[in-house]
Amino acid sequence: MSFKTLTTTHDNVTANMIKTFLESYGITAIIPDEQTSTITWTWAQAIGGVRVQVEEKDFEDAEKALEEYYKPHEVDDSREDLSEEEIEQNVIDAECLETGEQEEDIDKLTNRAYKVAAAGMIVWPFLHPYSLVLSLRALQYKEPLSKKNRIKTIIAFTISLLSLIGFFLLMLGLILREM
Repeated sequence: MSFKTLTTTHDNVTANMIKTFLESYGITAIIPDEQTSTITWTWAQAIGGVRVQVEEKDFEDAEKALEEYYKPHEVDDSREDLSEEEIEQNVIDAECLETGEQEEDIDKLTNRAYKVAAAGMIVWPFLHPYSLVLSLRALQYKEPLSKKNRIKTIIAFTISLLSLIGFFLLMLGLILREM
């Protein structure tokens, strides 16, 4: 079997969604970069993204299916059995499909920032910029944070900021010592 690259995505989640979508059409798809971009997710863009490949014989059908995947979906708000909240959520879901953005659950965001900051203590300082970004996103979230999430986010931000400052001071000390 010979495979051909159909599309390239920025992460495994999107690649797997496309793969599953193609498989629902009976098209065999593989993600050759899946392990690399899972283990070293920060390298996903460095290796050119995460490729989704299909068999050459299915390439034209896969292109048509991919167009269907990216086609904006209409929201049916004419149903009378839907509440105003359900209609609003359907509109938000449709907008997310069109833009490729997803609303991020604040609990997941704060937990990720906290865990990345803690893991950053082991692989210091490489994860701390990411933790800072997650923390800032959580602090700027459109809804107020719960007390627990606010504390976690502030701890993650503080750990990461202090670790980065310490790293740069250490590097500066080493450079000055060599002079």
